Amino acid sequence: MLKFINTTEFKTIIKTNSANLFILEGKNMKTRSDLFSEIAKILYFPNYFGNNWNALDDCLQDLDWIHSNSIIIIIRDFDKILLEDNTKEKNIFLDCVKAANDFWEDGQEKKVDFYIQN
Repeated sequence: MLKFINTTEFKTIIKTNSANLFILEGKNMKTRSDLFSEIAKILYFPNYFGNNWNALDDCLQDLDWIHSNSIIIIIRDFDKILLEDNTKEKNIFLDCVKAANDFWEDGQEKKVDFYIQN
C-alpha cells in the first residue's frame, strides 16, 4: 500500500533507514516537464526515458540501474506537484506511483517503498 507520511514520520525514515533513499521535491515539479526532469535526475533514469507517462510507468517499475535491493522513494510537498498544469495530470502521476508501488510489493527481488509527504 502507498504510504502517506507527515513531517515527523519523514524525519524518522531518514534517520533510521539503511536503504538507498531518493527524495523527490514537489516544489521542483510544478509542470509536467519539470516533473519528468526532476524524477529522471533524482532516480538516474536512463537516457532513453521518453518524458511521458508511459515511460515513467516503465522506468518506475524497472530501476535496474540502481544497484541496491532496498530503495525508498519519498515524494515531498505533494500538494505543490503540477500546480501549473491540469489537475488531471496530478491524478495520472499518482496512478503511476500507485502502479509502481503495487508492482514492487508483488514479490520482486528488490524492495522499493514509496512514501508521499504533504
